[in-house]
Amino acid sequence: MGHAIKPLPIVRVTGTVLLGSTLGFTNIAVVDRKEIFQELPSWKVIVKNKISRNSARYYFLLKDANNEFRRIMEKVAFEHKVDLVVVSGGVTAMGVRVLDLTETILRRLR
Repeated sequence: MGHAIKPLPIVRVTGTVLLGSTLGFTNIAVVDRKEIFQELPSWKVIVKNKISRNSARYYFLLKDANNEFRRIMEKVAFEHKVDLVVVSGGVTAMGVRVLDLTETILRRLR
């Protein structure tokens, strides 16, 4: 009687890696960065006040928004034991579960 052979998982990353490395990971997730940015407090200030890209304030707030994004993404990824996060649409996987952390992050921001 033969043993069933489980096929090897196949993962192809074509999108921007936001956290971790494609060279060695255990669990993979995606996030919709644009959707999350709309809910970040610093980004909301930029949009609400129509701050020009030509102003220093815009870049200070953008830096804050990027830091807010990174902090919450890293926290949620850690809680879900994810060590590779890629932008939505940037992963093709067979035989591997890919989590979408977007809604979890958005719930935390709202």
